[in-house]
Amino acid sequence: NSISSPINISDIASLTSEYQAKRINLVGVVKSIDSSGQNMVITVGLNDITVRSISNDSTYINNHIKTGEVGQKVTLSGIHVDWYNGAQLNPTLESQITFTELTELEKANIVKDMLEQPLEINNQDGLDVPTEGSYNATIAWSSDYQDIINSTTGVVKLPMVDTVVTLTATVTVGEADVVRYFEITVKAVGSEVETVVYETGFESSEGFTADDKYNNTTVSYTGPTGKQWGTYYGTPSTNAILSGSQSMQLRWYKSAVSNLGYTFTNFNMKDVTKIEFYAAAQSGINVKVEISNDEGATWKGPEVFTLSTTKTQYTYNVPVENSVGNLRVKFSIVLPTTNPSGTSSLRIDDIKIYSMVANYVIRFAGEGINEEDIFVTSGNTPESLPTPTKVGYTFLGWNTKADGTGTNITTSTIIDSNNIVYPKWEVSEYNVRFLVDGVVYGNIQTIEHGKDATAPATNPTKDGHTFKGWDKEFINVTTDLEVNAIFEVDENAIVYTITFDGNGGTPSSQTKTTIQGGSIVAPPSPEKDGYEFVGWFDTQDPTG
Repeated sequence: NSISSPINISDIASLTSEYQAKRINLVGVVKSIDSSGQNMVITVGLNDITVRSISNDSTYINNHIKTGEVGQKVTLSGIHVDWYNGAQLNPTLESQITFTELTELEKANIVKDMLEQPLEINNQDGLDVPTEGSYNATIAWSSDYQDIINSTTGVVKLPMVDTVVTLTATVTVGEADVVRYFEITVKAVGSEVETVVYETGFESSEGFTADDKYNNTTVSYTGPTGKQWGTYYGTPSTNAILSGSQSMQLRWYKSAVSNLGYTFTNFNMKDVTKIEFYAAAQSGINVKVEISNDEGATWKGPEVFTLSTTKTQYTYNVPVENSVGNLRVKFSIVLPTTNPSGTSSLRIDDIKIYSMVANYVIRFAGEGINEEDIFVTSGNTPESLPTPTKVGYTFLGWNTKADGTGTNITTSTIIDSNNIVYPKWEVSEYNVRFLVDGVVYGNIQTIEHGKDATAPATNPTKDGHTFKGWDKEFINVTTDLEVNAIFEVDENAIVYTITFDGNGGTPSSQTKTTIQGGSIVAPPSPEKDGYEFVGWFDTQDPTG
């Protein structure tokens, strides 16, 4: 009989039981070798497989396997496939196993093949962009849309429209470089996401009242207003709880075999996709989950879940044909083939109900704006909006157009689409006064923040003096200004000094200078306890 040729295998995930007893050729990398050499785990791509020697005289094979080292390349030639809870490989000859050192290029390719990125992103959780790998590899990343996927940090910012981003990884080991490209579809903000729209643990803090009466023959209602549950043969209970301090408990009584406990939402939820819940039961009791789209008149899509006596999580996926519209949910006791020998219970807790919900974004734009996106569930209003600051301006709010002529977005705006918003600013204005000896010269000018004032059209004059300019700049105005005229006394002018004596007041003395024939502006009035200032006089006693 001729021996069939070995089959070349590159993907061990393709090894099924059909390959049992067949011979294959395979190349991988040593991941681990046990101390006996009987078991060696090798990695091929992203998957592992065990090489196990089982021949009657395998010592020489085991000793050969022990010569291998973790990280080496291993070539398997004509090795048999065995099956024990999955595929494993059985060498019968030492020559079927060859160890060699990996080249730098092979090492780089191994690291490259181990990199993973998703095909699609619909959230802003971020990506893992490792910079190091096995074999002292370095990994450099680049992105053709850096503002959507930051190749340095892995931060993701969902775009306004679906965008395919190419994320490139360059793996370097020694002198060898290899490149891998990941084409990632980044979904637009506002895409529908499966979201928890209702959850409860039947706790008292949520508005549920516990009771110890389980055999109610009419439906009783409990829970917060607008979110009540109706229950038959059951109640929220503090007995045998699954979590927290209360669980919903349904009962079956041997004395009333046909009365099967159930509980249901007495309120509607829109477009439910799935229901997660924890449950446990006694005596082989199971639970049936159903939904209704006619406010409980009829129940559809029943699914029975086999329960254990310990708390376990289950998921009910709403049938697509029944998932649209206003839905209610019902949990019912299902008896085993043989009725329990005595009273038995079904406990339900920590229910989460999901729906496809559009989370729209408010994205903030404009010069100097660096605010984080805000996500708002469709049909809701933003809980808050940022209040930016800008020197010289007053913030008036957000608008959908940069020039402020679009729609204002506030915390009262119902959001039903994505929005890019811009700040609306009101520029600050300042008064600029040009003064000559304390008196306003020309008109008071109102100047916008950052703009320039204009000097009076004609320079001021003053007898015996020459105008030399103004005492400060009045460009790029950022506050109220008083700009004073500067004069220089003419060379031939006669200068007089006038002293204003405080006559016991404060300040005690003030002086002013002027030229012959000139005038002055009186100084500030002095103050004196018990007296009222009435003016300046050229004698100490104006009544004398």
